[in-house]
Formats: sequence, C-alpha cells, structure tokens
Amino acid sequence: MPAPIIWLNGPFGVGKTTVADYLQAHLPESFLFDPEEIGFVIRKLTPPDGQKDDFQDFPLWRNMVTKTLQHSANHLQAPLIVPMTLVKPAYFAEIIQSLREEGLSVHHVILLAAKATILNRLKNRGNDETTWPAKQLERCLEGLHQLDARDFLWTDTLSVKEIAKEISERFALELSPDL
Repeated sequence: MPAPIIWLNGPFGVGKTTVADYLQAHLPESFLFDPEEIGFVIRKLTPPDGQKDDFQDFPLWRNMVTKTLQHSANHLQAPLIVPMTLVKPAYFAEIIQSLREEGLSVHHVILLAAKATILNRLKNRGNDETTWPAKQLERCLEGLHQLDARDFLWTDTLSVKEIAKEISERFALELSPDL
C-alpha cells in the first residue's frame, strides 16, 4: 500500500515548514518532500527567455511534483509530508486530484491565521512587509479561500504541537511522544 501524503498548504509564513519538521520528528520513518526543490532545478535549467515569476506556472513543475510524489509514495510505508503553498484551484486540482485518482491517499490541510498573525510570523523570521512572502499574502489568502473550507486549520492561538495534534487527529496518524 502506498504511503499517505500529508499536504500542508497555507500562505507563506503561516508555519508550514515548522509544522512539517515537527510532524517528521514525530511520525517514525516519515519523509519530508519539498516540491520547491523541483522548482529550483527547473529554474536553474531553463534559459532566461523561458523563465516564469512563479515556478508553479511551469506545467513541467506540476507534472514532476505529481510523478515524483507517486514514485515516492510507492516506495514508502510511512507518510510523505509536503509543506507547499498551492493556491491556484486549477493547479490544486491538477496535482492533488490526479494523485487521488491514482489511488493515493492525500490528506490536505490549509494552515491559516489572521493577516496580522502571519505578518508577525514573517517579521519574526526576518521578512518585513516589503519582502516577497509578505507581498504574496493577499494573493495566497484569496486563492486558499477558493479551496475546501473543511481543510482549514486556524493556527493563530495554537502551538506547533497543538497544530500537529489536530492534524494527527484529522487523519488518524499516530504521533510518537515528545522526547
């Protein structure tokens, strides 16, 4: 049976990577899958006149993410954890729905918080309101609200541990205790 995929979606700065790291540490043998790495390779190997502002706009990126996740899921039993902002409904359908149609179990959660909370989290990691992640906030929130609200997990008042616990309960995952 292929490994389940836990897709952590949400705007930049909401805490996807932090939650992914916590989940990986508490889900034995889980694997952290970062689709940005595929985007970096595509950007590096694409001539300047073929570049795009957002590597998600490359059909090749969406295809490679889908195919690589299928490959990885078929070689693991433990969960694949995917921290990746995915806000365009068409791209969401292209990737997530095609994985599900291939028989893979994709657990999707959208981490959200108030705009002020996200801007504060970005500031705490060294990104002020003029940086790329902060400038994407409105676009991300608008796109995420077009997806299924049942996937929302509001994180404003939750610790990383509480967020991970909520995710584990939603998807019947057994987290190992804190060390």
